[in-house]
Amino acid sequence: MNDIYIYPDIKDPNNEDTIKKSTSTVKQVLKKYSFICFTGNEEIGKTSLAKKIAQDIKSSGKEVILLSGNEIKNPKSIWITEKFCKKFNLKNNYLFSETVLIVDDFTKQSLRTEDFNTLLNNVCSDFNQVIVFVDKNEIVQYQAKLANKDFNFLDILPFGYVKRNEFIKKWLLIGKDDDERHVIDNELLVKVDQIASQFDTIMKKNIMDSRPIYLITIIQILDNFASTSDKFTFTSFGYCYQALITSMLTKAKVNIQQDLDGIFNFLSHLAFKLYSLESKKISSSEFSEFLKEYETKFNPLRNIKETLITSGILYTPDNDILKFSQDYLYCFCCAKFIADNFSKHSSEISFLCENIHNEEKANILIFLVHHFRDDNILLNEVLTHSICLLDKYATFDMTLKETSYYNKLVGDKIKRIIWEEKDVEQERLKSLERKDSMQNPDSILEQATISSHDEMKDVIEFREIQDIVSAIRSLEVIGQIAKNRNSSIELKDLEEILETSYDIGLRILSFYMNLFNTTFEDMRDLLEDISIQDGRINAKEEAESIIRNFCFSVCFHVIRLIAQFTAHPKLLNTSLSLAQKKDTPAYNLIHLASNLNVSYEIPKDLIREIADDNSKNILVYSLLKSIVRNHAYLYDLDYKDKQWIQSNLKIEVKEQLIASRDKSLRMINP
Repeated sequence: MNDIYIYPDIKDPNNEDTIKKSTSTVKQVLKKYSFICFTGNEEIGKTSLAKKIAQDIKSSGKEVILLSGNEIKNPKSIWITEKFCKKFNLKNNYLFSETVLIVDDFTKQSLRTEDFNTLLNNVCSDFNQVIVFVDKNEIVQYQAKLANKDFNFLDILPFGYVKRNEFIKKWLLIGKDDDERHVIDNELLVKVDQIASQFDTIMKKNIMDSRPIYLITIIQILDNFASTSDKFTFTSFGYCYQALITSMLTKAKVNIQQDLDGIFNFLSHLAFKLYSLESKKISSSEFSEFLKEYETKFNPLRNIKETLITSGILYTPDNDILKFSQDYLYCFCCAKFIADNFSKHSSEISFLCENIHNEEKANILIFLVHHFRDDNILLNEVLTHSICLLDKYATFDMTLKETSYYNKLVGDKIKRIIWEEKDVEQERLKSLERKDSMQNPDSILEQATISSHDEMKDVIEFREIQDIVSAIRSLEVIGQIAKNRNSSIELKDLEEILETSYDIGLRILSFYMNLFNTTFEDMRDLLEDISIQDGRINAKEEAESIIRNFCFSVCFHVIRLIAQFTAHPKLLNTSLSLAQKKDTPAYNLIHLASNLNVSYEIPKDLIREIADDNSKNILVYSLLKSIVRNHAYLYDLDYKDKQWIQSNLKIEVKEQLIASRDKSLRMINP
C-alpha cells in the first residue's frame, strides 16, 4: 500500500484558516484533535485511510488498536483490547492512556442504544485518542451523540488535481529504484500529463467523484488498452465507465455473466425516463409505475430496486425519492438508451446539439460519443450545429491588420516577458493548486461570460451568451471525437474536424475582442476612478494596462483551450497541414501549443518561423513568448535549450536584470 498510497485532503469545518486554505492534511487534524470522526462517501477510501493511520502511528512508536464496527460486541474498553489481541494473537500489554483506538465502519456496530452510549463514554475516557470512520449517508443518526463527546467531524475529500498527479506519478514509479524516484525525468512527466489528461476527460467537470478506487480501476484499464492497442478509442473510455458500474454491481453480489446485460438495459430505460421527465429523481410510486411498464416488455432482475441501491448505483436521500448516486451513471445510461434505440429517437441528437449550452445535455452528448456505433451520423450532426454558432463573428486570425485594429486593447509594445529560474516540481505543483482552487478550471470563459451578463446586458444579448457556452462545449465534444477516432476517421475528415474546432475557438476569441473593444472606454473609466480613489498617480495608464493584460490573458487561455481539447500525437501532422494551408498567426500558435501539449521537446524551427513572421505583431509575439516560457517552466530543459529560448525570443532574464540594475546603482552611488 505504501508504494501508491496518497493521503487525501481533509475538510475541517473548524479550521480557522479556511478563508486562505479550504483543506487540511491528515497529519494536521490528527495532531489537533483527540476525538475524530472521519466521514466520506462510499469507496472514498475510509478503510485504507484507517489502516494507513494505524500503520503510521505504530511506526512512530505509539500503540494502536484497529477494529471494524461489526467486531465490537461489548461496550467495555478492556473487551475491545482483548478482542484486538485475540484477533492478531498478541499479548495484552496495552495501556489505555497511551493507546489510540481506531474503529472503521463505526456505525456497523450492533449494540443496543444504552450500550452504545456506554461505549462512547468508556472509549473517550480511557483511550489517548479515538478515531472513528462513518459513511456520510449514515452519519445523521449518530451525529448528536458523537458531538456530545466532543468529536470533530472531518470530511474525506475526493482527489483533486494535486492528489491525482501524485497518485499517477507513484503508479508509474512502481518497481523503479530510489535513484529514478528522485530525478526529474521529462519522459515521466509527459506520461503523467497524458494520463492526467485522460483522467480529466473521464471525470469531466466533476461528473464523477475522484475516488482512489476509481483512479486505480481507470489506470489499469487504460494500461491494458495501451498494451493491446496503439490508440485510445471511445470504447476504451466507455469501457472504463462500464467497468466501474460492473464493479459496483459485483459488490451487490450480482451474477455478472447472467444479469449484467439486463441490468444495463434496465438502467438505460430508467435514465431515459428521468431525461424525459426533465428530472434527476423519481418517487417510489413513479418508480413502481415505471417498473410495471418495463415488465410488460422485458424480464427485469428480481429485487432490481434493492440491488441497485445496495450496489450504490441508486440511492435514497429519503424514503420516497430515488436518484442516480453520481451524474456519470445517469449520463452514461441515458446515452446508452439513445444509442441503442437510435432509429426511434434520432431526433434526440439534434435536440442535444441545439441545447449543448445546458451542462446536462452536453454531458449526455459526450457520453453518446462512447456508445454510438455510427460515427458519421453523430459527427455530422455536431459539426452542422457547431458551424452555425457565432457565425456572425469572423475568426480572429491575429494578422497584423487585425491586431492593429485592436490597438487600444493590445497596446504599442511587446508584452514584457521575464524569464526566472524556476523549480520544475514547484511550478507544476502551483499549476495544479490553481486548478484545485477553481471549481471548474476549464470553464473560466463560460463563467466569465455568464457572470458578465448583468453588468453588460446592454452589450451582450442573452442568445450570444448561450452561443458562447455552446461553442466552448462543442469545441470539447468535437475535439474528443478527433482525438479518440484519429485512426478510424479519414484524413480529409480529420482535417475538417480540426479546422472546425480551431475556427470555433477563434470565433469565441473574436467575440471577446469585440466585447472588450466596445466597452474599452467604460471599463477604463471605471478602473481609473478606482485607482484615483486609491491615490494612484498614473491612474489612466494603470487602468489601460489592466484591461490589456486581461485581454492578453483571454487570448492566451483560448489558444491553450483549443490545444487542450484537440491536441494528440497522431493529430500533429493534420494540425501542421492546417497551419500551412491557413498560414495565419492564430493557426500557427495553435499548432505550436498542440506540439507542446503532447511533448516536452521544444520545436525550434516552428518557434523561429512564428517569431520571424510576426516580429512586428505585438500580440502574437507576446503570446509566443508566454506560451514557450510557460512550457519551459514545467519541464527540466537542458540549459542550452533555455539559452536558445531566451536568445531567439528576446526574453529578459530576471537575474541579469537585477545584476544590471545593481551595476547602474553602483555607478550612480560609487
